[in-house]
Amino acid sequence: MASMGDLFHPDIPSDYIAAIFGVMAVAQRHTFRILTKRPERALDWFAWLEHGGGQLTDGAIVGDLIDHLARQIPGGLLLATWPDLHAPWPLRNVQLGVTAEDQPSADAHIPLLLRLPASTRFVSCKPLQGLIDLADAAGVTFWDDPSAGISWVTAGAETGPGAPLADPDWFRSIRDQCQGAGIPFLRV
Repeated sequence: MASMGDLFHPDIPSDYIAAIFGVMAVAQRHTFRILTKRPERALDWFAWLEHGGGQLTDGAIVGDLIDHLARQIPGGLLLATWPDLHAPWPLRNVQLGVTAEDQPSADAHIPLLLRLPASTRFVSCKPLQGLIDLADAAGVTFWDDPSAGISWVTAGAETGPGAPLADPDWFRSIRDQCQGAGIPFLRV
C-alpha cells in the first residue's frame, strides 16, 4: 500500500494505473492494498478499463511501466507471464479501500466503494474526526452480506503537533458496529 499516495489521483494516467494492475495480476502471491480518497475516479477507471482502455482484457497492457519492468526482471519473468495479465476481475490479491474521516465522507465514499470490483473492501477511518454510522453510509447490504460489502475497518486519530484530540467514544462506536457485523476492527 502506498501510504502517502493515491493511485486514483487525477494526475495519474489511466494507462499507468493499468500497468500497475498488470503487475499486481502477475504477482498473485502478494497482497496489495489500494486506499483512495477518490472512489469516483476509481469507478471511472474501471469503466474505462471495461470499455477497452489499456487493452487489459486482451492480455496486453500499454504503458512504459510494464516495458521498464520487463527489462528489469531477469530471464523475462514478466514477459513469460504476459498472457496472465487478463486475470479475471476482481483480482484476488488486490484489496480496495476508501478513507472516511467523518459522516459526510463516509456517506460519499462507502457506497462508491461497494460498487468497485474487489474481492476485499475496507474502510480507513483515519484521521477520525467524528462519529460515523457505517450502516447509514453503506446501507443495509453492508451488514447483511459482508462478502458483498466491507471486509474490515481501521480507525486512527490525527497525529502531529497541534492535532485535535479524538473522542474515544468515536472509536468505541466503530468497534461496536464492526463487532455487530462480525468483521475485524483495527485501531491504529
